[in-house]
Amino acid sequence: MANEEHVAILKKGVKTWNKWREQHPEIIPDLSGNFIHSWYWEEAEFKGILTNQCSHISDNKCNLFPKKLVDINFENVNLSRADISEVDFKKANLSRANLSGANLNDADLTDTNLTNADITGALINGAILIRANLTNADLSGAGIVYCDFTESILEGTKFARVKFNVDAIHLPKTDYSPS
Repeated sequence: MANEEHVAILKKGVKTWNKWREQHPEIIPDLSGNFIHSWYWEEAEFKGILTNQCSHISDNKCNLFPKKLVDINFENVNLSRADISEVDFKKANLSRANLSGANLNDADLTDTNLTNADITGALINGAILIRANLTNADLSGAGIVYCDFTESILEGTKFARVKFNVDAIHLPKTDYSPS
């Protein structure tokens, strides 16, 4: 269950929440349970929150996320099995996030930081990953049919058990010519 103090701070608004997070970086906020309301999400500092017991986040049949989460900081957040399809995550920080089994179909992840993210078994069909940083991300077993990785950083990215449709996947151009 969510920590009532954390919930009360969040209900005071994004500015109050972000200021509290700056003042207390050592605290891992607990927003688990059935509490989270989508209007609190946009542009808030949710770095390292506990959401793994939040039923509507882990339940892939429930989609309570707003469709626009531009610039949000979800570093280290557990969004395993979340339905975050069609969400606009442009410029978001999802580094070290647990996105395993999540539905990211048709999500816009342009300029998103996904370094060291666990994206194993996720659905990312139709996702836009233009200029995304996927350094050391794990996409093993991910469902990828149509995807745009144009100008993305894929250094150390794992693609085990992923079948690519070369006509539908846009990978970054790499210069293999001698220096």
